[in-house]
Amino acid sequence: MRKTFITLTLLVGCIFASQHAIAQTDSENSAREAFASTTKENSTITYPEKRKVGFGLRGSVNFASLGGNFDNIGGGIYDTGSKAGFSGGFIIDIPLTNNLYLQPGTFLSLKGFTAEAKAYVNAVNYKEKTTASSLYFQEQILLSPRIDLDKKYNIQLQINAGLYLAVGVSGTIKVEEYENGYKSPSTEADYFDDGGFKAFDAGLVLGTAVTFDNFYIGMQYEIGLVNTAEKQWTAALPAGKDPNFTNRNLSVGIGINF
Repeated sequence: MRKTFITLTLLVGCIFASQHAIAQTDSENSAREAFASTTKENSTITYPEKRKVGFGLRGSVNFASLGGNFDNIGGGIYDTGSKAGFSGGFIIDIPLTNNLYLQPGTFLSLKGFTAEAKAYVNAVNYKEKTTASSLYFQEQILLSPRIDLDKKYNIQLQINAGLYLAVGVSGTIKVEEYENGYKSPSTEADYFDDGGFKAFDAGLVLGTAVTFDNFYIGMQYEIGLVNTAEKQWTAALPAGKDPNFTNRNLSVGIGINF
C-alpha cells in the first residue's frame, strides 16, 4: 500500500512539473515573438519624401535706378532717383537636395530711372527733368537654399543668389525743360537707340523669400555689372571721364507655386 501511494505521488508530481514546464515554455515563446515583432517594427526604415520639380508664377513691383556716374553729367548738377516699374514671369524649382534648389526663371521687367538738374544762370532758373523707361527680356538662374521654419504649416525661408542676363526690348527717355517755371516743349527718344543706352545687360541677383504652402512673398536686388552707356555721353562729362551707367533694381513681389 505504501509503495502504491509513493508511486502515485511521484506520478502526480511529474505531471505537475511537466505542465509547469510547458506553461513556462509557452510564456517564453510568446515573449520572444512579441520582442521579435517589436524589434521588426522599430527597425523599419523610413525614407524622406522625394522632392519634385516645381513651377511658379511671379509678379513684382520694381524700384529701378541708375548706378555709375550719370550724376556727374554737366559738372555734377544731376540728382538721380528711382522709377517704379513691374516684373512678371515664371520660375522652375529644380531640387538638388532636400533643402537646396536650382531656380531658373524668365521675366519681362520694366526698369528705368529719373534724374533732375537745376541751375541758375544769368538770372534764369533752369530745371531739367529726365524720365527713362526700359523694358527687358530677362533670364536669371539662382541657387536657392531652403530652411524649414514650420513643417506643420509648410513654411520655408529661401535665400537666393545668382546671375541675370537681360536684353532690351523697348524703352523711352523723356526730357522736360523749365525756365523760370515755364515749361519748354519736351523731347523724347528711343532708350536703346537715340537715348544712348546699350540693350545688353547682366549682373548679380541677391534675395530672400518666404513660402507658405503654395504662396510666395519675396524680394530681390539686382546689381548690374555691364556698362550700358554709349560713347555719346562722353561729351557731357568732365574731361577725362568716361560714361559708366549700370542698372540697379529692387523688386518686391508675390507668387504662387505649383
